[in-house]
Amino acid sequence: MTGWGIVIALVVALGVGGAYSMGRAHVTAPGSDPAASHSTVSIPSSEPRHLAPIALFFGDSNTTGVGATMESRRWTTEVAEAMGWREVNYARGGTGYLVSAGVAGCGRSYCANFRGAISEAVRDGVEPDIVVVSGGGNDRGRFHDDPAAVAEAIDDTYRSVHQAFPEAQIVAVEQPWLGDPTEEWKGEFNAAIRASAKVVDATYVPLLADQVLNRNTMDTGDHVHINDRGHQAVADAVVAALTEDEQG
Repeated sequence: MTGWGIVIALVVALGVGGAYSMGRAHVTAPGSDPAASHSTVSIPSSEPRHLAPIALFFGDSNTTGVGATMESRRWTTEVAEAMGWREVNYARGGTGYLVSAGVAGCGRSYCANFRGAISEAVRDGVEPDIVVVSGGGNDRGRFHDDPAAVAEAIDDTYRSVHQAFPEAQIVAVEQPWLGDPTEEWKGEFNAAIRASAKVVDATYVPLLADQVLNRNTMDTGDHVHINDRGHQAVADAVVAALTEDEQG
């Protein structure tokens, strides 16, 4: 390459870098496969990078953003934007408090459950100010078979978050259940999350009892994943709970 060619290449590279620094930035988290895990960092355009708190998200496919028409419309990113956080998303499709996943669920040969994802984030050196956990739908079958085992896994998950990130604020968001909201087992599942969240002084965000989701208008059609309206509804509920917690 000639001398002028090198100069032009540098100018182009700097132009790309300048575009990256403007608006919302999305960066793959260390050690992740973006196609499989959707682990990203989102920096709100209104917040200087060095000032924005880091929010680390764990969960399943609804937390990765499945059902949203674009990443910026998933509930985690909506919350991060509203709260002025940098989002680091370690959610994995097909996983739960107890269950792990494979290619069909997360796009990898193996994805650990939420506690395994916590260990991943620790190994990657993530140092969050806030940790948000949401999920449980993939634990449904195991909960029906052995509710005590799932409840124990939920408890272990929140204790692991507290041990791994003792200075971080913890937020527990209910699974965005679709389908029949009156099913008794869903209330029992949520009660287990609430009890474990209380032990670590986490902010608890109810969805089912508050009827945040409308299964007729917020379902992608598979009775599992929420659409854009559902993602927005969850984001609004989380922001409202956090705002109330700050004011209280």
